Amino acid sequence: MKLSPLHHVTLSVRDLERSIAFYRDVLGMRLTMRAEVADREHEIYLRLPAGTRGQAAILQADERTIGEVELIQWGLPIPPEPTPPKRPGDPGVFLLAFEVTESTLEQACDQLRLRGVEFWSDVQQMAIDGYGQIRAVVFEDPDGVMIELLQLPTKEEIRAARRSKTM
Repeated sequence: MKLSPLHHVTLSVRDLERSIAFYRDVLGMRLTMRAEVADREHEIYLRLPAGTRGQAAILQADERTIGEVELIQWGLPIPPEPTPPKRPGDPGVFLLAFEVTESTLEQACDQLRLRGVEFWSDVQQMAIDGYGQIRAVVFEDPDGVMIELLQLPTKEEIRAARRSKTM
């Protein structure tokens, strides 16, 4: 079996319009689809209670139909104490990472600060064995999902880091 890169990630959200506004207006993604989730096939393969409905939206960073973010606001009752977002150490997905392109990481952070984004720390630089230096910063989406912005090494820097590791 051969798999493609990650096609999409689906996030359950409390307020679909608020989440669309964040991913579209704050992060600059394009809203490319809206749909209702209300069919027997979804009930079967997601093991949903009969009659469950949801409103979904797909957002894309560019023209490719991979790496999409799907947001769904389910018509299920929200528990009085919803589960908190995942954090490092919790089993499951705890972070979405996006590479910053066409600007520096600092410029991206400045733009996000103007839109009210609060970062967990200043930009951090880290050496990853066999990969090279990355620069990263973390903040949260409206439901507390961790979002990481990255500035990655060039392909040449990655190759050099891998050559130095094998020697």
